[in-house]
Amino acid sequence: MPVATATRKLTHKLALRRARATLGKWLKKSNVVQGDKLLALIMVAGAQQVLNQDQLNSELNSLTSQYLLNQLRSDLGLAESATAALNLDSNLDLNLTSAAALSLSKLFEGPEYLLLFSQVHGLSDLFEVYSINQRKLATAKVQTADKNTSTNDQALFSQIYTPPQVVQAMVDYLVVPLLDKANTVEAIKGLSMLDPCCGSGNFLIASTAQFYKAYQRFHLPDQEICRLIIEHNIVGVDIDDKALSIARFAITVQLLNCMKSKDVVANQISCLHNASDVSEAALGSLSPRWKRTTNHPLNRKYSVVLTNPPYLGRKLIDRTLKLKLKKYFPDCASDLSQIFLWKALELVPDGGAVGFLTQSSFMHLPSAIDLRKRILEQAKIDLVIELGDGVFPLLAGSKADSSIIFLSKSKASADEPAYYLDLRIPLERKNKESKLEHLNKLSQIGRLTKTSKTHGELSTSHDLAFNFKRPGALFLVQAKSNQSLASTADFKQGLATSDNEKFLRFAWEIEESDKTYVPYAKGGGSERWWRTITSKVRWGEDGSEIKAAVAQAYPYLKGQIHWVVKNENYYFRPGLTFSFVNRHRLSVRRLPPGAIFDVGGSAIFSHEADQENLLLAYLNSSLVSALAHDLNPTINFQIGDLKRLPLIQFSDQVKQQLTRLAHTAVDTKQQLEPLLSPAAHLLNSSGSKLASLSHRGFAEHLTAIESYQRQLIAIEEEIDRLVLSAAGSHFSLDQKDQLELSQWVEERAKADTSAGAVVKLTSKIFFENQLAQAFAKRLGGGNEQFALERPIAFNDVAVFLNNKIEIEAGFADQFVEGNLYKYFASRFNQVLHEQYGGQPPALAIEGAIQATLPLTRKSGQRPSDLYRLLD
Repeated sequence: MPVATATRKLTHKLALRRARATLGKWLKKSNVVQGDKLLALIMVAGAQQVLNQDQLNSELNSLTSQYLLNQLRSDLGLAESATAALNLDSNLDLNLTSAAALSLSKLFEGPEYLLLFSQVHGLSDLFEVYSINQRKLATAKVQTADKNTSTNDQALFSQIYTPPQVVQAMVDYLVVPLLDKANTVEAIKGLSMLDPCCGSGNFLIASTAQFYKAYQRFHLPDQEICRLIIEHNIVGVDIDDKALSIARFAITVQLLNCMKSKDVVANQISCLHNASDVSEAALGSLSPRWKRTTNHPLNRKYSVVLTNPPYLGRKLIDRTLKLKLKKYFPDCASDLSQIFLWKALELVPDGGAVGFLTQSSFMHLPSAIDLRKRILEQAKIDLVIELGDGVFPLLAGSKADSSIIFLSKSKASADEPAYYLDLRIPLERKNKESKLEHLNKLSQIGRLTKTSKTHGELSTSHDLAFNFKRPGALFLVQAKSNQSLASTADFKQGLATSDNEKFLRFAWEIEESDKTYVPYAKGGGSERWWRTITSKVRWGEDGSEIKAAVAQAYPYLKGQIHWVVKNENYYFRPGLTFSFVNRHRLSVRRLPPGAIFDVGGSAIFSHEADQENLLLAYLNSSLVSALAHDLNPTINFQIGDLKRLPLIQFSDQVKQQLTRLAHTAVDTKQQLEPLLSPAAHLLNSSGSKLASLSHRGFAEHLTAIESYQRQLIAIEEEIDRLVLSAAGSHFSLDQKDQLELSQWVEERAKADTSAGAVVKLTSKIFFENQLAQAFAKRLGGGNEQFALERPIAFNDVAVFLNNKIEIEAGFADQFVEGNLYKYFASRFNQVLHEQYGGQPPALAIEGAIQATLPLTRKSGQRPSDLYRLLD
């Protein structure tokens, strides 16, 4: 593609993104009650822009145009007829000020909006943007614990529509080849396409255009082609009647775009169906009643099923819907998108095809193993395209890690290849422009180089994962017959309090003599080997207060509180703990005796106490981290994932080496942690010395940190070497397999963050760290309240801290503007607030901008509570 053409296309797409953002900002700032009337008005405004396209405007009969607009008004419940799309008559009661009405009108006159509605799918963008605020409200509802969501909530939550590049690529891959093979009108009539959750109809619109081209080869009249497409070729089903209204208009316009004559209205769009009913509305297309309904579109089979299903996981499904899903789809009831894929295989005949844009997680999560088994038994995997995040403009971060999968409904032979294409954008290349890069490549998928695995390889792996990057050696390491870690240790989730704000405190907020609070090990991110437990949980009388709160918060448990207060018989036992949420490598730490663990920091208990350090070294090896990511490539490490990790038998000599190395790593991390964490210093620094706050002090401090980090790196490298060598012997890998496995582990480790990786400590962080530690130690230990009532000099600070700290003026001047008093009265209070999780030790500074409030440990309110009161 020429550079100029590529630049124009990118500019076009960025302009469309700006148009969406502009409307979103208008809706957010307008203070308009966003009801059905405003939606109808905005959608009709967009519809008029679509009808004013150059290719339509010159030939479209004005009566036809007005009929379509009025029909859309009626479908959306806006019965008032008007000649102008943005008729802001007072009788619409939209609560629009004249200024808001004028600004809304101008939005649709901008150049970006002319681009947005140059294609009919611009209406989907408009509808999606309009619904952002309602979607946020629906999201809050589906994320509550004891939810009772409506069909409307479910529709709003999943109202994220498929970008046109993805739609066109999927239609081109599945629909176009079928039409190219159809040599007669009857052959085309025999081809059909279904979208069972069609939304505003993007897949239907693109498919309509392709069917029209196919019929045109036989010189049929325009009206006849329209009739054939509607009656025989495309079908859409959804639970959102507003989305279906927009789809109906969009398909009509698509047909008009194709037709030579524009002076008549296309046939009534009868191929769209609302799948809601009173008893099972939320099931939509998944309801079994459609199989029993004569002539219903979901009571037949289709040549192709193409869709982007709703993403609704187990935790987001309310209990009523969850029970129905378990009843009708017992093998894959944990995720709505997975159920739609399961259902799609029922809706195509042998030889039919399925195309899905869905979350990548179904390809590897244990909860989807039955779905993968069904696919491998009933279908051939033609192509998997991994797109990663950034597919949906309105979803930030990695909330939707997406893939496209194309299936043929026919049993594949063991040696038949399944192809894979990785179009994810590497993290280092992500920017505003590159967000569209992987979607633009979809138009070239026929020419891009693909990798493959045979269906036999995918079928024989222990987890049946659709993992196309596994080296051959990994199939030996993860074979079903291998002994797993579950045979040598117990993996347990812990306590969920149901109200952390009520029951949790930081350790420095609780008197040592208060035995109603006990240490509480929470998730620790990528911290490995050791992490000081800084939280305490109220567990007086064996947690009776928490148990009562859980029973009240989850009445549907009917007293079975062990579903939330989990594995109580393991509390206070020594073991290991790992981070449930971790974007980097598997991170396992020592769990000291006397603590309770939670879900975010689930625990591991070796069956043999003297093997704990050996297990700690093995779990923190690069091999195990790579294997864990292979089993679950999300940001969550589940206990089920770790239980399935292979168990390696080490020689006695290697056992001793790994045990010693783990012990040394824990000791080294305990020495390193107070140098980096004020909170850890407060709890563990009884004999430690604070560094000098000077250029020399910073250099010495940094040298100490780097020394400990080098030690950790050396320890981890030796553990990696020992574990990889032992794995080669244990699994009888030949030299080629061992090299392949080693390279794979090394490649995976590049994307991980090691616990021994160098921390970039700046002189500013050092300065603020050391001052925070000094204040915390002095105030936390003395339990006093202080007030600084006058400007203080550097010598005053040293006296105040009562801690022979040299504060070199030349060093502090980099961070302190004016004088030190000004710094204490502004920035330093924020430093304390940030470094102690919003719950800093007691300190009052008169005149401070954001003062750390004067509290003792016995105070009835926490600092964070009073911060909120100040707001």
